[in-house]
Amino acid sequence: MVYFARTVYPASGRIYSVDFSYLSPTHIKVLVNGQPVDFSFLNPQAVELAQEPPIGSIVTILRETPKDDRLVDFQDASILTEHDLDLNSLQSLFIIQEAYDLS
Repeated sequence: MVYFARTVYPASGRIYSVDFSYLSPTHIKVLVNGQPVDFSFLNPQAVELAQEPPIGSIVTILRETPKDDRLVDFQDASILTEHDLDLNSLQSLFIIQEAYDLS
């Protein structure tokens, strides 16, 4: 299956690629066999798990974009920037992709 906001790996060490876009590192979660684990970013496209998962485990890297809070709040008479427009549309796109992945 093709996912937009998650990548599933068989366990093979502690370093894994993040091969999808995200708005903030806080939106990235790592699961081993469905359970959250501690990790750190090596760079924007790679994470390192705090502990090596057992052989035969499944490692899932996923994005969870905030759905309850708008990342951009437009105001009357304010300056409309490309950054704000992009952030607003990407938040919506990412939420849709994440919902598609779950369906």
